[in-house]
Amino acid sequence: MYEGGYAGKILRINLTEKTATEEALTPEMAKDFMGGAGFGIKILFDEVTAGTDPGIDRFRITADDGERPVLLMPNPKLPVGVPEEVEDLRWTSAVSLEWSSAAGAALYHVYRGALAELSCDDLGECRDDLDPDPTDLVLVDPIGPLTGAGFFYLVTSEDAGGNESILGVSSCGIRVNPDPCP
Repeated sequence: MYEGGYAGKILRINLTEKTATEEALTPEMAKDFMGGAGFGIKILFDEVTAGTDPGIDRFRITADDGERPVLLMPNPKLPVGVPEEVEDLRWTSAVSLEWSSAAGAALYHVYRGALAELSCDDLGECRDDLDPDPTDLVLVDPIGPLTGAGFFYLVTSEDAGGNESILGVSSCGIRVNPDPCP
């Protein structure tokens, strides 16, 4: 069974021979090598022999000799043009959380949940009510958790078309939000 947007297939296109073939994507590969980046690394490791010229110079990448594959490995369930994942979340004080800007972002959404409940299925709930300016890169949350407990925070970006980024990658795979902020 495939979850998270996988179709169970890998399409190989041979530009030299002008052919296309489908290969099965095993559930084990989908689990062990999350998403396009993981699949790409696995395929390169399996198929490119040691000593192959990487074909990279300072200004371009070439793959015109038939020895080096060109891999286009999109991540599952993400529409083209989705803004980048929000990265570099950091606390700058006891109540201020900041993050780096994401390319293509028009605004940001904050998700917060109880640390004890963080799982592959619980990604927190939308807490845009805590952020009066969704276009900036700062959240001030003066409400701390109860003694002995904690909160987790995830931040997404949204572009002008309403497309929301992923919530990051975890050991469970790519976190695509099933319940995005309104």
